[in-house]
Amino acid sequence: MAPGLDIVDNTSAVETMKEEVLHIENPRPLKKHKLSQTKNFTAQDIVSFATPPQNHDLLQASPYSDREHLLDLTTLAKPLQLFAEALTAMRWITPEFATAPYHKAFNWDSITDIFSRAMRAERPGEKLESLHFYVIVFRSRVNKHADRQLLGELDKAAHLEAVEGGGLLKYWFGSPNEVGRNLATCKYSPLIEVVALSNLSIPGLWRNRADARRGGAGPGHAQAMRAAARMYDEWFVERLKLTVDPNVGSWSFSTWSDDEEAG
Repeated sequence: MAPGLDIVDNTSAVETMKEEVLHIENPRPLKKHKLSQTKNFTAQDIVSFATPPQNHDLLQASPYSDREHLLDLTTLAKPLQLFAEALTAMRWITPEFATAPYHKAFNWDSITDIFSRAMRAERPGEKLESLHFYVIVFRSRVNKHADRQLLGELDKAAHLEAVEGGGLLKYWFGSPNEVGRNLATCKYSPLIEVVALSNLSIPGLWRNRADARRGGAGPGHAQAMRAAARMYDEWFVERLKLTVDPNVGSWSFSTWSDDEEAG
């Protein structure tokens, strides 16, 4: 039952609600005789008339569900769209994700399998190119006196800047453990850049390295970095390269080299 609609088995109440629905403005008005023929008319039916269609071009690729924080899939090439969608299945596989090696912290097998199946279905029989992602991993230990509400606000502002800059495919962060250690991760698209950070920057997957640099160049990110100096007892960054081969569903991480160029 929809929230706020207290409906019981009461015929008169349902009939009254039917009549109210007939007066909802709609570009294609309902025909009364068809509505009257509905035998099991429920609150869910009423709510559905007022529910706008979902925009399937927008993907929630971070903990933030506000529209301005959603990923616009139309800005991405098809392989990147499919990889971003596969990343919605991202989950930690060890509660020690804040300190575990990055390749052992998340369900990369599942993510790669979802992506590879989708790519082979999209391009059956073709030899598919491997994708490469630039990954930034930010690990930290938050100070026990830190203003966590402020950290959250700074994080959200920095994420919005990254989304507006384009190319951020995934942003994930965990919760600090009992001693304040945490990890967050973001990924960029080819070369796709994946960033793992703790509640501070924009962990996620980017379309390329240039996008990652642009996404981290705004005032929101700068404020978040300044806050790190006083709110974190320690923090450090890892830069990794993720390679995914959709032909066989394989993946691997290696250390990022500055000699490598984003695609």
